[in-house]
Amino acid sequence: MKAFILASFIRMLHATLRVKHVGKEKIDALSQYIIAFWHEHLLMMLHTAYRRPIRVLVSQSRDGELIASTFSHYGVDVSRGSTTRGSTAALRDMIRAARDGSNIVFTPDGPKGPRRIVKEGVIYAAQATGLPIVPIAFSAKKKS
Repeated sequence: MKAFILASFIRMLHATLRVKHVGKEKIDALSQYIIAFWHEHLLMMLHTAYRRPIRVLVSQSRDGELIASTFSHYGVDVSRGSTTRGSTAALRDMIRAARDGSNIVFTPDGPKGPRRIVKEGVIYAAQATGLPIVPIAFSAKKKS
């Protein structure tokens, strides 16, 4: 129920925004890719111009459970693990999904940080799959 409420809130918030995808043609030109964005951008990333199938790495924490359940309302698959718990199995699952044709997603700084410092998982996944890493960001500004 919490995940449905959160997904509904995110959809309502998105409906109040004027969205502009800058550089979308670059991601459209790729047949498959790895998306990377900072953890602080998580909320609105569900409305990014990504292609399915897509699999996201989500921590095994209680917050991660809520995030994983919310993603299911968007048709996004998840692999559960983080630097402190289940990292090896989750990374293998992400690489397997990529080899099966999924685009994969990482927040390379993770929920525990340090903020905006890339951890090695996303780089290892790119090396193992040969897929390009596509950095994505979300920003907002006050209406003038």
